[in-house]
Amino acid sequence: MKSLTHPLRRLLLPIAIALSSAVAWKTNAALIVSNLDQPPAAPADTSTDSWNAQAFRTDGQTWELTRVTLAMSDAIKGGAVFTVELCANIVGNPLTSSDDLPGDPVATLAGNSDPTGAGNYDYNAQELIILAPDTTYWVRARGSVAGMDQTTYRWNFVSGDTGTVHTGPGTLELAAGSGDSGSTWTTFANEPNIMSVEGNVVVPEPASWGRLAGLGLLGFALWRRARPAVTNS
Repeated sequence: MKSLTHPLRRLLLPIAIALSSAVAWKTNAALIVSNLDQPPAAPADTSTDSWNAQAFRTDGQTWELTRVTLAMSDAIKGGAVFTVELCANIVGNPLTSSDDLPGDPVATLAGNSDPTGAGNYDYNAQELIILAPDTTYWVRARGSVAGMDQTTYRWNFVSGDTGTVHTGPGTLELAAGSGDSGSTWTTFANEPNIMSVEGNVVVPEPASWGRLAGLGLLGFALWRRARPAVTNS
């Protein structure tokens, strides 16, 4: 390894080390929204053609999604590939009484692909997924093996007085169902599918930005001083 004999290198090395740790982040695992503790009213059938989705909205914080948990009933028949995806939101138009709808997939979550027994099933983020503040997303479930319409999984939902009950700083919004593999959707108010959404809140320490700016200015000043002078011959 070469020794750092150049004066500029000796000065910049501690600055580089300081820059690498200048921005301190607080990462707190937390619940975004959940209604897992609510009793199910009935299950929504989910198969190759019958897709189901549940919208949720974040609060004013930026989140890193870590896990979604779905409350499932016993399947009518398993054997397909049950797929859970995070989807963007297609914003509705109040002037035409059109509701928000599930949009394009953002990411596929990893978990049990054949949830035939009743229980709560976790589906985890496989990559970095950032959820923007005050933004609506959808969790979409579908059977993804063509020609197996008889295979039906069952995602529980609630209704009535418990339809709006949830915990966490986020909110549960519309549920939606499709009978044609997501080509068209029907929305349901106050009948959310039962699930929880978890993530990490990543917050920069307020003092970190000042330290970062100060170190950057110091490095620039040292670079200016160490540049060889340009002379005109």
